Amino acid sequence: MQWYNDVGFVIAQVYILLPFIVEIRCLLDWIFAKTSLDIFQFWQLFNYHWEMYVFWCGNKWYTIKPLGSP
Repeated sequence: MQWYNDVGFVIAQVYILLPFIVEIRCLLDWIFAKTSLDIFQFWQLFNYHWEMYVFWCGNKWYTIKPLGSP
């Protein structure tokens, strides 16, 4: 979820669809991160990040404007 283009979006979709990969990644990130969140809050944070990424990729035609345009 680092690249905001169509290829990055397709790769992220495939990554999300693989079984248990996201759960294992979230669990490992939570174990090795210094945070006061519990595992369920950390999972919800990942879901919020995913949803914002999907919305940004879906609405990029509305958000990308040349500098100075109305």
